[in-house]
Amino acid sequence: MSSARCVRSSDGSIVKWSKGDGVLVKSWRVFLLLAFHGHVWAVSSPLTLTEAVEQAKRYNPTKAVLTAQRQALLARQYRAQAPDPPTAQLSRSFGGTGEFEVSQSLGHLWKAPPRAKGLELEARRIDFELQAEDLEVTKKVKQVFNALGIVKNKRKVNDVRRSTFENILSVARRRLVKGTTTEVEWLRVQAEVAAVNNESTDLLAMERAARATLSLLLGRSPEEVLEIQDALMPTLPIPLKKEDLKKAFLAMNPSLRAAQAGVEVGQQGVRVAQSHLLPDLLVGGGVDTAAQAKLGVGVSLPFWSWLEGGKEVEAAEHEEEALRARVQAVTLALSQQVEEHLARLEAIGQKMMAYDTTIIPLANQAFQLALPNYGFGKVDYNTLAGAANAWVDAKMNYETLVERYLLDITELEAVVGGPLP
Repeated sequence: MSSARCVRSSDGSIVKWSKGDGVLVKSWRVFLLLAFHGHVWAVSSPLTLTEAVEQAKRYNPTKAVLTAQRQALLARQYRAQAPDPPTAQLSRSFGGTGEFEVSQSLGHLWKAPPRAKGLELEARRIDFELQAEDLEVTKKVKQVFNALGIVKNKRKVNDVRRSTFENILSVARRRLVKGTTTEVEWLRVQAEVAAVNNESTDLLAMERAARATLSLLLGRSPEEVLEIQDALMPTLPIPLKKEDLKKAFLAMNPSLRAAQAGVEVGQQGVRVAQSHLLPDLLVGGGVDTAAQAKLGVGVSLPFWSWLEGGKEVEAAEHEEEALRARVQAVTLALSQQVEEHLARLEAIGQKMMAYDTTIIPLANQAFQLALPNYGFGKVDYNTLAGAANAWVDAKMNYETLVERYLLDITELEAVVGGPLP
């Protein structure tokens, strides 16, 4: 009988187990190595809606473009605050002496701050555009998750249709054996079952398309299989108040805030144009060929800008007016979108209520009455098939209404600029 023993290191930890002349390495070091590389207890969790939104935000290429533009503005802001480099001039008059002069402009002391402030405001406007991009990505990911949930529900409804007609098929088979129905009716039921299977193919295609869209939003290959956690469906319909929604988008919508920040950029542009009409102060010194040094102060006047009558300032003011008009246009468009979404949501909510409380229960009751009567030969196949399809179609129409309702909800969230109040 072979004996087993353990070998311990100086600190008391088990290094290896030996049994007979074979060595079984069971050290804690091997365990830690495997755990470090993810080979021990590796469990992949389904992708949640929150995780998908964060991944899509990080991958969004449009957001990368805006971020690069913002970084470029910050770099230009640093350059706008810096003084102009000094100028050096070497001259010689005809028959006279030569001179070498160096001068420095001090105009940046009152011209640079407006330019730097304008770039700072432009960067702030881009910050709001980045928020708008995050909002757009969130909307798209939510719509994909909602679409996957709706397709899953529709597949369940289609399974109900399949089991219903398979049940009808078994009843028709018994009637065919008894001679109480015709072979034509039997073939019609088989064709109906085949049509249900064909609809299942369409639903699977819709699911694959939604998953491929999600993969592209996350920056992954469309062929990659994603394990997705079902999104929690809210209780529908959602109570909404028009006044609260309008207050919310006026305070939160990033596109509107970007337009408002653009007005500030335009105002600063007027100040920059006005600074170009200010004189420039020059200080400098030099030496001539007679080795005589000199120092001096000069003033540079923008006569050409004065002669133009401040055309640059006038152009900047017109740009500011255009930016103010844009704020009004964006506000009006958002108000119209709120009105349209609320009207659609109210109509869809009423239809959903009718299907849930009246249409589906009545259609189900009609089918439950028609099925046994068909078995007894009291109801023909057309009546039974019509009752079955009416019941299942009502359930499918309800899911379509839920899909449209959730689509409008996500669009409305994008308009508001965040969760609905």
